[in-house]
Amino acid sequence: MFGWRELSYIVLGTVLVLGVVQCFVLRPLLPERVASHFDFNGKPNGGMNRDTFVVTMLATNLGLPVFMVLLSWITRILPNSLINVPHKEYWLTPERRRTTLQWFEQWMVWISSATGLFLIAMFWLVYLANRDGGGLNNVAFFTIMSLYLLVIFAATAFAYVRFQVPSGAAIDDQ
Repeated sequence: MFGWRELSYIVLGTVLVLGVVQCFVLRPLLPERVASHFDFNGKPNGGMNRDTFVVTMLATNLGLPVFMVLLSWITRILPNSLINVPHKEYWLTPERRRTTLQWFEQWMVWISSATGLFLIAMFWLVYLANRDGGGLNNVAFFTIMSLYLLVIFAATAFAYVRFQVPSGAAIDDQ
């Protein structure tokens, strides 16, 4: 049996593996010169060679989510003055600090998974634009971007609500 912590890392690992598999599966299907930048209307206005594009996507699909999780681990050794959490004078007291930072670690793992899925979707849209030659599907792009931003906004709001000070609790200034 496993809990939320294990589940969050399983999800993140799955997303990372999907990103790597996507890079290797789509690489031979891409043209030698990949349109990788698009204007506001979805028309290609920049590109790079296929291998550079795939290496960039691979590094981004792996690097960004892993970097985000590493940042959450680094907070364990940071002084409270360098940690930004709502009402930190309450939540970062010695008796609550460990639990608070564990919660933020899990929060960041879920955010990293969402970011990885977003990157996979963006790579897919770029692949489709190159395969079809008609440019980037702006409706799909803005829908995916909006959903990702909604997830980030909701997760941030959830964290803010989660870290309100319980009524009647004493707050010590640090």
